Amino acid sequence: MPAMKVNLVTPEERLFNDEASFVVVPGAEGVLGFLYSHAPVMTTLAGGEVKIEYGEDKKTEHFAVQGGFVGADGHRVMILATRASLLANEDSGDVKSRIDDLEGRLKTLSEDAAERAFLEAELSWEHLLEKLLSKTS
Repeated sequence: MPAMKVNLVTPEERLFNDEASFVVVPGAEGVLGFLYSHAPVMTTLAGGEVKIEYGEDKKTEHFAVQGGFVGADGHRVMILATRASLLANEDSGDVKSRIDDLEGRLKTLSEDAAERAFLEAELSWEHLLEKLLSKTS
């Protein structure tokens, strides 16, 4: 099967840069799958899981993403994520600990505290990681 060039990048780092045979992303309008020669498309990303199948042995990498864009032209898929993490690098115990910490910190803040929006966004990310890790284990 022909391969496409696939990049998954965030403002901080490049998480994937290789050829792949199949890519699945959480688009704003639903899940999108890309194979070689896919019709050109550009859309926003929803929070969820990106799956990239690559290599002779069809290895699959799983990433959590939150926000951003994806564009594909049939030969390339470019995923520009606001935030992303390789799920294999995440530990469910650490995620649970971070959730507990964030929830505790939120309880101590007033409703109009400037820090609240930041902590709620962090909590949303950690809940997404928790959900995806429970799905893959």
